[in-house]
Amino acid sequence: MESGELRSQRFCNGPVDRSRTPTTLYAGEYSNRSGYEIYKSTDGAASWKRIGAGSPLAIDPQNSSILYAAMPGGVFRSTDGGGTWNSVNAGLPSPIASLFLTFDPVNSNTVYAATSTGVFTITFVP
Repeated sequence: MESGELRSQRFCNGPVDRSRTPTTLYAGEYSNRSGYEIYKSTDGAASWKRIGAGSPLAIDPQNSSILYAAMPGGVFRSTDGGGTWNSVNAGLPSPIASLFLTFDPVNSNTVYAATSTGVFTITFVP
C-alpha cells in the first residue's frame, strides 16, 4: 500500500423494522485514517449523517431509535437514534474491548456484549 492510500471497509447493521421506519438506515465504514464511523440516513440513503465512532452497532429490533455501539471508552447507548450517546459500562471490566453486541431475542431491554474477557449482560428497566 502506498503512503496516504485510504483503505476502507463498509458495514451495515440491522434489523430495522422497515414498516415503522421505511427510510431510516444505519451503516458504517472503517478507514485506516479515522477508524470506525457510524452513519444514519433518514431519507432512504439519499444523504447520510455521521452519528458516532465505533463498531459494532446493535439496533433494537423493537425500537430503531435505541442503539448500542462499542466506541472508544466502552459500550455506549443512544435512545434518540444516535443523537446522543451515554456510557453503559457499569459492571463491565475496564478497559473493555467489545467484540460483538446483540439483543436478547425475547427482551430487547437486554443486550449481550461479547468481549475478549467474557460475555456480559446489560439490562435496562423500562
